[in-house]
Amino acid sequence: MYTRHRISSMMKKVPSSQGIYAMFENKSDKNSVYVGISTNLRNRIRQHMIRRDSSVTTKTSAVRLNPDYIEVIRWWVNDKFEDKIVLEAAELAAFDVFNPVLRSKSSVSRKAEKLYQQKNSKVK
Repeated sequence: MYTRHRISSMMKKVPSSQGIYAMFENKSDKNSVYVGISTNLRNRIRQHMIRRDSSVTTKTSAVRLNPDYIEVIRWWVNDKFEDKIVLEAAELAAFDVFNPVLRSKSSVSRKAEKLYQQKNSKVK
């Protein structure tokens, strides 16, 4: 679990750039709880972990993100993520890799879906 000190220390390392992030419930990186994208990773992770007012943390449905159980947060940035289509396609790939319990609810453009399908077919 992230203590206040650990959150404060970790937040200093999170870039303010756009990227993909994943939250895990343990250090083995095997239990991905949530995967999302953001145009400002620092602000978005702060919204989840400190302010706790993101839609996924405030849901009253059966499944929501509980920051108290997050052990590890990882993020990835790339200059190509400045293109929203590339960022959305990369999020789809992250869903495949991490198979999170929760996924961001952002809508994916047709162009991003097409790019993802093209890249995914080359990997197989």
